[in-house]
Amino acid sequence: MKIISSKQIIKRLETENPWWEEPYLDLFLPLITNRSVKRAVVLMGPRRVGKTVMLHHAIANLLKQEVKPTNIFYVSVDHPIYNNLGLDEIIGYYTKSKKIDITKEETFLFFDEIQYLKEWERYLKSLVDRFPLIKCIVSGSAAAALRLKSSESGAGRFTDFLLPPLTFHEYLYLLGKSDLVNVK
Repeated sequence: MKIISSKQIIKRLETENPWWEEPYLDLFLPLITNRSVKRAVVLMGPRRVGKTVMLHHAIANLLKQEVKPTNIFYVSVDHPIYNNLGLDEIIGYYTKSKKIDITKEETFLFFDEIQYLKEWERYLKSLVDRFPLIKCIVSGSAAAALRLKSSESGAGRFTDFLLPPLTFHEYLYLLGKSDLVNVK
């Protein structure tokens, strides 16, 4: 019987838990934390590529930076309870329940699967224009297609971030584990 070293076991555990390493978050997080740029961040990519996980990692990083938990708002817009609500209404429920004044307090608003809201681009543009202390971060699987059909470009107000699917080799490379694949 072959003896497996603890180093091999730990390496395998790290491979099975890719969220321990955050290669894309290093590129994405500065877009959220840069307070001098008044833009919404639009995270786009196909389904099951890790957009929601990336949002959760970003929120965890904000908490590590000691942003007040009540000043971080996350909502998964694809839940049926939010059908027929606009961004303004959802934010209204948040500010009322947590007694937050988004005109006076720096606030991070995360809207996951934003494409489920009608005319989300217009509302998002309006939020960016009206509330300089908020930072809006949205994700969407169909966001790119929606943006192409949109009458609202978001130019100067949106920063797009595309999270593409990776090949297995790229995935290992980003994790610093290229040695697991023997390329000849």
